[in-house]
Amino acid sequence: MTRHGRFLLGALAVFVGVLVGLLSVLPPPVAEAQITGENWTCSVDDIGATLTLCKTAAPGYRLFLTGVSIVSTTATAGQYLIRYGTGANCGTGTTSLLPSAASAVRFGYVANTLGTSPLTIEPGIPAGKDTDICILCVATNTCTAQMTGYAAP
Repeated sequence: MTRHGRFLLGALAVFVGVLVGLLSVLPPPVAEAQITGENWTCSVDDIGATLTLCKTAAPGYRLFLTGVSIVSTTATAGQYLIRYGTGANCGTGTTSLLPSAASAVRFGYVANTLGTSPLTIEPGIPAGKDTDICILCVATNTCTAQMTGYAAP
């Protein structure tokens, strides 16, 4: 082996040694469940103009909303608003989540003859810690909805 070859072989050995040393001090990989918490799904049916509970947070956890699939229960489209709060049907400390600045129903959903209005939100919209997620639709064109997300401390 030439002198140049021995030098390259030695440099490679040093590089591998340093790499092994670095890998030994890195923290172990984090499980997906530790990153995103517990996945959740909730469904509600025939929701009108009354704020209605869909998902309750476990104590010490915050719910993140990652998806909504919604449709009218009638042949006419309607609108919805997702809020969070505590107490019966998010009645205490009620805060709008989707759309966040709305105080009344604003996002639309389609008539039941057209399928659903799906919405995917990544990485998720956080509700307040220790709060529940509720939905509000309209009285004349009630809705059916399924929401997904995850809970994390």
